Amino acid sequence: MAKRRRDRGSSGEEDLINQLDSVSSSEDNVTLSAIASEGYRSQVEVFPELSRQRIKVLQIPIEQISPSITQPRRVIPTQIRQYWDGKSTFESVGYMYKKWLYEIMLEKGGTYLDLDAHLQGNVTDRAPLNIEETLDNETEPTRLGALTSSFMQIVDLASSIKRDGLTNPITIASGNSAYIIETGERRWWAYHLLYWHFQSDEWQKIPARVVDKVSLWRQASENNARSSLNAIAKARQFALLLMALYEEEGVSFLPLHDLDHEQSFYAQVADGDQWRIPRGKGETLLNAMGLENPVQLRQYRRLLRLPRLVWMLADDLGWTENLLRQRILSSGGTEKDIIQAALFQASKDGYTVNDLTVYAPYIELPEIAYDGYHNPSRKVLRDDADLAIELRWLLKNAGRIRLMDKSEIEEVLVRIDAIRAWLNEVEALTKDRDDA
Repeated sequence: MAKRRRDRGSSGEEDLINQLDSVSSSEDNVTLSAIASEGYRSQVEVFPELSRQRIKVLQIPIEQISPSITQPRRVIPTQIRQYWDGKSTFESVGYMYKKWLYEIMLEKGGTYLDLDAHLQGNVTDRAPLNIEETLDNETEPTRLGALTSSFMQIVDLASSIKRDGLTNPITIASGNSAYIIETGERRWWAYHLLYWHFQSDEWQKIPARVVDKVSLWRQASENNARSSLNAIAKARQFALLLMALYEEEGVSFLPLHDLDHEQSFYAQVADGDQWRIPRGKGETLLNAMGLENPVQLRQYRRLLRLPRLVWMLADDLGWTENLLRQRILSSGGTEKDIIQAALFQASKDGYTVNDLTVYAPYIELPEIAYDGYHNPSRKVLRDDADLAIELRWLLKNAGRIRLMDKSEIEEVLVRIDAIRAWLNEVEALTKDRDDA
């Protein structure tokens, strides 16, 4: 049998093993994607440089690393991103985590999340001491709120890293003032969470591979190899890769920081007539995005033209392209119809009016906020939504009042007067009802 196998030449299993062995011996940190490329012999060699370059793993301070602003996968929800100033310092990220836990407490109806128990792997509200008894009494899994769910993805990863160590280093590239994350942003956030909570030097540095520049194709491969992207992240991925193909031909696009919103950056290639997929590059895109059918490329391009509110809700709540197509975009042809359908779906997914106030700058709130069920007892006046915005602003800025100048103090007083007037009105209505 062995002799017959040798007689077949160098194209059989033995040759494949030799190739894989050569890949393993030539690289200190061979990746699964490199092995898969050798093993399956993909016809589209998207990033052949991986098989040639030697990349060392270094310990890099997490404060010297920043997320890529064009990364398709957004780890931090819109509602929480407002608390982060974009800096990678322990102080800035720690402040955001503190506010995130506060928002989770509100989402959970006043119940605090026991972060230490989750990170230490101890008894928690989702895994009590006698978990079998809990399973006997519950037939349906408890649904987490949107903010809790996104936070727990970082917490669970951080707990795993604390227990087992980081088995897959992140990939970073040198930037103007800091390293930029190519792959592994959630792992970077997990390290920041571990440092913020434990204040241990152990988590000040993260294992990282340093490459010459960020590769959108490697980034796409990493995103598809791990947890699947939601529809908006897929749309961002499509736009980035299509722009990259055009940039190879000398076409340039406006940078993200020159535009009013991140969606506007990706929407530069939303017009399928103007920005057609270059000839011979369709398979490259399908391969990089992990798609099976070319129709899916058109479906994700369509999402680049969503109303901004719907874009943000779909991203924060992790909606799939199928959900958007069947429940949101099929609701009617007008922007108002699409927005109302999105608000309806958001309310079904657990979003309250308070959750939605963070999106207020992107829409004109209707006189009666759409609650998804047309239930008169659940209607919320626009004044109430405006009040929630005022309260959120005061809570966010209360800690820096002593540092404000005269004009900022006047703005605070105006907001307080508005809240006081509303509270007086509610008090009067309450007393009238009590007298009746």
